[in-house]
Amino acid sequence: MPPRRPCSAVGCQSVRRRESTVSFFRFPKEPAKRKAWELNVRRKDWCATDASVLCSAHFTPDSYNDDLRLLSEFGIPVKKPRLRPDAVPTVFSHRPILQAKRRGAFEKRQRKEELHHS
Repeated sequence: MPPRRPCSAVGCQSVRRRESTVSFFRFPKEPAKRKAWELNVRRKDWCATDASVLCSAHFTPDSYNDDLRLLSEFGIPVKKPRLRPDAVPTVFSHRPILQAKRRGAFEKRQRKEELHHS
């Protein structure tokens, strides 16, 4: 059984499991394609490793090979969809990361330090 790798997209909760209907795809080995995927993931100071994966939720329906879509339309079971060679993940929420709210004690200590240094 493959290891339970989480999707590399920020905020995505998909985890590779045997019973899951979500497919996972490794980042391309070709540098230009890999860079395009990494840029779309938009994680600060991050580079994909050979173990990095993205789930099928981040690809549009036209990202997949047509022959597999036809097979599934005719009721022929398809184990895993295959991405087209030019597929790039484009479906991301990219919500801004919220700053943690500072507690009162922290702010009080900061003010004391500022007064002490002035």
